[in-house]
Amino acid sequence: MSDQQTSKPLPPLSVAEQAAPRRHQPGRWNQWLITFLRAMAVLWMVQGLLLWQVLLMHRPAPLAAPGFAKAAGLVIFAVLDLIAATGLWLPAAWGGVLWVCLCTAQILTGLAYASGPLNAGVLRLADILLLLAYIGLTYLATRERAGR
Repeated sequence: MSDQQTSKPLPPLSVAEQAAPRRHQPGRWNQWLITFLRAMAVLWMVQGLLLWQVLLMHRPAPLAAPGFAKAAGLVIFAVLDLIAATGLWLPAAWGGVLWVCLCTAQILTGLAYASGPLNAGVLRLADILLLLAYIGLTYLATRERAGR
């Protein structure tokens, strides 16, 4: 070692500090977002099961009716509603994306077709309000995590 460099001892390491995992304390808006996602998961699970009830129990069966596009749409929504409910409950990013796509598709389907289980104006309005609530809560939770 040269005379210009001085050797300073390193501070002692604490094994307990290194072994203890750092726990992320979720903020208030993050908790609200998770609660909202879980509530949407329950609603979308019920919606998917109700669509399956329409498909399987309704007489005449929608799948046997001449309107194949309507029956195919019901099957697609019935399957994807249950998948989105699972993703929302986790809460996984893909669940939120799938849910937003399904809400948008339900709104557009309700506007395009005058008859069917997804045509009620109240359901379209509810979907719009739920999408706005999701966007708002996601924005607030993201700001909170960023520390603003």
